[in-house]
Amino acid sequence: PAADAAVAAFLDSPPQTNEVGRAGALMPGLLVVAAATGLPLALNELGASAGLNLNMDRFACDLGGVRAGDAASAVIVRPHWQGPPPPAVPIRVVARAGVDIAPLDAADPDVAERLLAFIWAEQPERLARTQAAIALARQWPPPLTRDDAADWLERTLALADGRATTVYHSIAFQYFPAPAQDRIRAHLARLGAAATPARPLAWLRLEMDDPANPALPAIRLTLWRGQGAEEQLLGHAHAHGTFVQWAG
Repeated sequence: PAADAAVAAFLDSPPQTNEVGRAGALMPGLLVVAAATGLPLALNELGASAGLNLNMDRFACDLGGVRAGDAASAVIVRPHWQGPPPPAVPIRVVARAGVDIAPLDAADPDVAERLLAFIWAEQPERLARTQAAIALARQWPPPLTRDDAADWLERTLALADGRATTVYHSIAFQYFPAPAQDRIRAHLARLGAAATPARPLAWLRLEMDDPANPALPAIRLTLWRGQGAEEQLLGHAHAHGTFVQWAG
């Protein structure tokens, strides 16, 4: 009975994989932002879960032969790459913050066990990568807020000179209520209207939102820097980042 109760409690909350492999699709998007703006980045993640991907600049990423992040990192992200390489530019993160309706603390052993439990047993590489990302999050705790994403964004997001304010999310937006989605779009558009080359705004996402290719998440970037909204479909990727089909 006690074991049954423990399993029931485990299953009572929604799964939060916090998939580290998605950095393979998000990091090249950050490279595009850095190349386009020439500025350091301020990261803001919606639906951040345990915030593992708020540390993606500290991962060792191999993106079609382009190396990004920390080459000495134990978190190795190497998606099967198709297409041209992303921009080979340095990334510097000067601020980071995340929000989740039910954030997870990777420093809690029970939470770490839960995150690992959502990884299939026949995926040892994915398991090792997540374990390494949890260890990194304990060394560099990601700043997380428990809140509604739209409320948090409207309250906290602001542009600043000398940095590219970047909002991103991966396989999360579809779970937000429609009114929250609309508010997020509207708030980003309002802020974007005030963006300049010195204080740009970027919106990067990996989401299942491409009617022309509904089976694969699309990598999209909207960049505001004083010229209206610049929309790019950067490519497509596996939902866990196993492969990236890069358009650039």
